[in-house]
Amino acid sequence: MDIATLIGLVLGVVMVVFGIISGAGVAALINFYDLPSIIITIGGSLSGLIGSYTIKEFVGYLKGFTVAMKDPKVDHGTTISKII
Repeated sequence: MDIATLIGLVLGVVMVVFGIISGAGVAALINFYDLPSIIITIGGSLSGLIGSYTIKEFVGYLKGFTVAMKDPKVDHGTTISKII
């Protein structure tokens, strides 16, 4: 996984949790957990994405997402040689 992807995901979650906690304290976190709402949000988002693109494009985007989550294969010696 690319470090920027990881930082972006973690930072996003931290900002949401911080926003919840700063408004009403740690006890307010439980108020934001509702399984049906999570299912509706994720399911609705995926349904909207599938409806907006062809299946071929959607599967291609999913493959792109898996590429973003994998460790890049980088030859550091070659990269340094290109820079120098």
